[in-house]
Amino acid sequence: MRGTLMRWSANFDRAASLRQELAALPGPVIRPPRPGASKVVMTAAARPTPRSTGLPAPLQLPVQGRTLAGFGESGEAGLAATGLQLAPAGGAQVIAPTLGRVAYAGPYRGYGEIVIIEHGNGFTSLITGLARVTVAAGDSVIGGSPIGTAPPRNPAITFELRREGKPVNPLDFM
Repeated sequence: MRGTLMRWSANFDRAASLRQELAALPGPVIRPPRPGASKVVMTAAARPTPRSTGLPAPLQLPVQGRTLAGFGESGEAGLAATGLQLAPAGGAQVIAPTLGRVAYAGPYRGYGEIVIIEHGNGFTSLITGLARVTVAAGDSVIGGSPIGTAPPRNPAITFELRREGKPVNPLDFM
């Protein structure tokens, strides 16, 4: 009984410490109800500048998960993968990999819901396999902006990065 009480007390203390750390984090940036409705004015010093990679801001994976297929790996049909296929937790939030404008968001033949984001300098990203999309064509996004959710069962999210229409390995830009 006493051992159980001491373990419970230690877990409670760790949970309290974690709650304090989480409470100290800054809150999320609330999206405006309509594109262009934001009142934020970006100063020249705060504007993202193109990096040597040509992307407007650092690139990140759109979702965390186990890698099912890496760039260039042979798939089931013997074709090389043109992106990364990730297996996140069911219902996981999917985010924009970097700054850009949504060119397309919606269903596409056999790929579930997809989002295509134009990043500038010839870069475009394609995220497929979503269960739900939360952005629309024309929306501006920043890296980390929610764009949709993964399916609740057997999720497989594909992330492709293209430069001038040709697939490139996204890991080379992270």
